[in-house]
Amino acid sequence: MDARDARRAAEKAARDLISTRAALIGELGVAAARHTDTTNAVTDAQHHAEALLDEARRRGNQLVRDAQTAVEVTAAACAAAYDSATAAGWTPAELDQLGFPGPAAPRRRTRPADRPASATAPGVRSIAPHDPTVGTQADGPTARQRAAS
Repeated sequence: MDARDARRAAEKAARDLISTRAALIGELGVAAARHTDTTNAVTDAQHHAEALLDEARRRGNQLVRDAQTAVEVTAAACAAAYDSATAAGWTPAELDQLGFPGPAAPRRRTRPADRPASATAPGVRSIAPHDPTVGTQADGPTARQRAAS
């Protein structure tokens, strides 16, 4: 084999080797891009889930407030009807015997001085916001991890 043929053979072998390695790097680039896309999709999903939870909490709290308002309205209607019945001559004992006890006296709710007034109607429980860090390493070691150390 003369020098020119040897050179061509060596260059062809180098090109073949580089071609195979370049293809592998191309596949690595595709895999890395897909990994980045899926990682970003997780972050997007977390943000979307938080927005859905916030909306569900808002709707849930509104549903409870609406139900509490309905209770207050119907309690007032019951009290007015009871008052009308007693004004028409029915006695409280007769109404009670018929299954219509007098309206409950309004309950006074006391609140400890260190607890602020709620933005919701009395007796309405607010739905707590979701904390995505609860149960994560950001909370520190778990009970199992503390027990193991």
